[in-house]
Amino acid sequence: MASIRESTSSASPLYYTPSTTSSDSLRHNGLRTPGSAMRWQDARDKCLANLRLEERAIIRSFTSPEHLIADLQRREAEYSETISAQFISQIFPCISTIQDFSLLFLASMGPATVEVTFLWGILHLALKGLKTSQTTRTKTVEMLYQIRNELALFKRFSAGLNDDEEMRHAQSDMFSAMINFWSKAVGYLRKRSANVFSELLPQLDGDFKAAIIEMESSVERIHKIASFANRATEFELTSRNLDLLHISHLQESSSSNFPCYIIPFSNPYFYGRDKEMKAMAHHLDPPLEPYELRSYIVHGLGGVGKTALALAFAHRSRMSGLYDSIFWVKAKSHADLQNSFADIAASLKLSDSSQAITSDSSKLLVKNWLYTTRKRWLLIYDNVESWEVLEDFLPSSSGTIIITSRYSWIVHRVPGWRDGCALELETFTEKESFHLFTTLLKMYNPKASPASEKEAITTLLKKMNGHALGIEQIAAHIGYRRYSVKQFMAKYERRAAQIHSKKDHSSTSLHTVATVWEMHFENIQDTDSANLLALLSFLSPDDIPIQLFLPESELGISDFAPFCGDDTKLEDALDLLMHVALIKRHGENISLHPLVQAAYLESSYGRGQDIRQQAFHTVTVLVNDLFPKKSSSVALQERWAQCAVYLPHVLTLAAAYAQYSKTDHPLRSSSSLVELFKNSTHYQNDIGELHDCLKLLAIARDACTDKTGLPYSFLSNTTSCIYYELNDLPLCKKYQEETLAIRQAMLSSTDPGLGNIIMNIACRLTSEWRLDESLDLFQASKKIKLKDPNVSKQYLAHASASCGRVHMLKKEFELAEPLLTEARVILESLGPGGQFELAFIMFDIGKLGIGKGDVSAATKAFYAGLELSKNAYPMHILTGSYYFKLGVIAANARDFKGAREHLEKAFCIAEYQRIPGQMARIMRKQAMVLAEDPESNLNELAEGRSLRIRAAQIKGSLTMNSGLILDRGWTEDEVYDNLVVGHLR
Repeated sequence: MASIRESTSSASPLYYTPSTTSSDSLRHNGLRTPGSAMRWQDARDKCLANLRLEERAIIRSFTSPEHLIADLQRREAEYSETISAQFISQIFPCISTIQDFSLLFLASMGPATVEVTFLWGILHLALKGLKTSQTTRTKTVEMLYQIRNELALFKRFSAGLNDDEEMRHAQSDMFSAMINFWSKAVGYLRKRSANVFSELLPQLDGDFKAAIIEMESSVERIHKIASFANRATEFELTSRNLDLLHISHLQESSSSNFPCYIIPFSNPYFYGRDKEMKAMAHHLDPPLEPYELRSYIVHGLGGVGKTALALAFAHRSRMSGLYDSIFWVKAKSHADLQNSFADIAASLKLSDSSQAITSDSSKLLVKNWLYTTRKRWLLIYDNVESWEVLEDFLPSSSGTIIITSRYSWIVHRVPGWRDGCALELETFTEKESFHLFTTLLKMYNPKASPASEKEAITTLLKKMNGHALGIEQIAAHIGYRRYSVKQFMAKYERRAAQIHSKKDHSSTSLHTVATVWEMHFENIQDTDSANLLALLSFLSPDDIPIQLFLPESELGISDFAPFCGDDTKLEDALDLLMHVALIKRHGENISLHPLVQAAYLESSYGRGQDIRQQAFHTVTVLVNDLFPKKSSSVALQERWAQCAVYLPHVLTLAAAYAQYSKTDHPLRSSSSLVELFKNSTHYQNDIGELHDCLKLLAIARDACTDKTGLPYSFLSNTTSCIYYELNDLPLCKKYQEETLAIRQAMLSSTDPGLGNIIMNIACRLTSEWRLDESLDLFQASKKIKLKDPNVSKQYLAHASASCGRVHMLKKEFELAEPLLTEARVILESLGPGGQFELAFIMFDIGKLGIGKGDVSAATKAFYAGLELSKNAYPMHILTGSYYFKLGVIAANARDFKGAREHLEKAFCIAEYQRIPGQMARIMRKQAMVLAEDPESNLNELAEGRSLRIRAAQIKGSLTMNSGLILDRGWTEDEVYDNLVVGHLR
């Protein structure tokens, strides 16, 4: 049963007697918008006029939602043995939503006193007579849930609205529509006879639809206003981020050539969907209003043709010349979206897009271009699986988007969906199915004569129920095997009986296509194509590079995949899979439908434990062979573009490993899988995907069967590094201790691997202010590393700087300065290769200047380091830390304008990177600046108080949840500094 807030007073806060208040007194009592209250009161009075005296008396007795609930609970108990109990429990969530909306209404009215208790009384009357029939109960639940949906949408959309007056008007209209309908319903319900009521049901339906239209109009109005405000806010945020990127807003003089398209190859055999194409064109083609984001969502069953429809519309739009740019965005995963946006940035030749190819800056660049360009563009997001993944890649406005998804809920989440349109793509009609089948059959077998088998084809296609992917599979099978339709039907019936005697399929079409896939798999068994399909089933389904199957060295996989490394055999295997429509080839890439992958892995052929395991292992070896490796001589950053190409395949392998680990036949891990996870998590950590990296590390650590070996220690060490960056020192310590125990047991006391973990432990101890211990460990680590003939200069610089940082914290500035200078000289000697590491050293040198009281030297160092950090990683938290330090210096100099600018930039990066400790530290300092600035107005002073409260809340949350110890007798500045990772304090 839904939870409803309790009222502790009989004089409910939702109750007011309007007879004591005239319209004049409403104005004099401080009503901000008399019109809203008067519109509500007029609607209420009209409804009361339609009620009988006894009904009005009943309404007056229901002064709060609690009274209505108590009455419903009494009736629920009374009718507990009937369907009425179920009905009453169903409507509790609706009552809760109405109550929430009522409170929102009262809050928006401010000092105005209005009555909303009328709602509960009239709703009681409307519900009272509904025990007469199942029809009325069902109808009432449906109506209440539609009302609930509209109220929920209003609440969500109004969260982004700053126009209080418009919101009050819209709320009044919403409530007026509700009570007007309910009062009419009360009149109908006076007819106790179910038969009489059923005669009035069409009229009730009409009144309800009219009420819903009024409510939808209010929701639509609020959504339009809020959407514009939200888009402006998002653009402002994007603009600020681009300023931080040191990139001016892009103009049409960019070096890209138009029209500019990124669209997959067209399907020459696309058929039908004329009505759907016209509907899409009708909605999407007309000129846009300024700042309008127009959306169209295509959803439906897997394999019904959503992607094909969107692709056909993209090519139709390209041919029409209506759009200057059309971009196809793979949207299944974050990695897919990131790669697609990097491709768009490169195609548009946006500034710095090559550097930002795998970073969030490419997303900012593309979103900024979409907002500011005068070109007309269309984005197609294909195969959306998660709103949380998609949301950050959606444009703010000024263009057109199409989204395809299996899920209908996506409709209610997409910006502009109220203005836009959604299509649940249906299966083909019998006529369309016949035409599609015969066209495809002729493609796969030019000698086929479908006209002579019309009756047999019609019978066969009825089993498919218009399922597009299934029709293609059947046509390919019949055409390739050169069967007649009758021959196929005979084989199909025999095979279906064998396959499905032990399976349950929820629909005839899925039953049929599953059978056809089994027949496909049976016919290619014991061929290279079968094993190739098994490999493809463990990869991300889009853009699989053929190069993956042509390794340059012997990988020990020839027993299962003899075609790997052999161009001729590989081409033959690919040809067969293409001929039977199991895969598609686009140049040097392969794609296949996710349903084909799932069907093979769950078929009697792919389900065999040996086949599945061999395929999984072989794919792991192939992907690991091409995924860049972290080494002491080559930085992984230099090969980020290649990492980005193969990361989606790594994540697919990880998901498969995790999925099958929960079954009776889990997949076995291997050294190749662990090495692949090791390097891919390094990559995710490098590009700042800390939380995604932790998810992959959890799977990786599970896959590493030897929990005492060095590979496991690498994974534990990476995990500890991420928790260190997140300033979660207890978890950092846990994984460091795991790493240390393994390496002490496995390595000699002079091994560089032991030196690395000792240094990492020293960094954590520094953050915990255990300075003498950390200094001893830094020196011990350096002593170990110096014995390594291949020790890098970057490490030597890091070791010197770390020791210097400890001396600085101990106020031993004369010892800290030469160490930091030594680190600076080493990194400067490396040229461009040492620039980002040098940015960290300059941060320490700036802090040294602050410690010595030399603000001028500190400012100079901070600005120099800021330029290095912006040039290398403009949205890195280090860049934000530089802005914070410069903001503090400006505030201390009472340069409040400069302080505001620097702190705003610092906060922008912290918010972008989702680092709560950094956000809290910045908000507190912003609050102090607003309080001390003599030019702050009343709103800014109020904002400052709010910022201080939010900062304190974050601090409290971090103290409770992350194990931070902040009771060391520190000043408030020191407390907030310690919410941040040690080297950035």
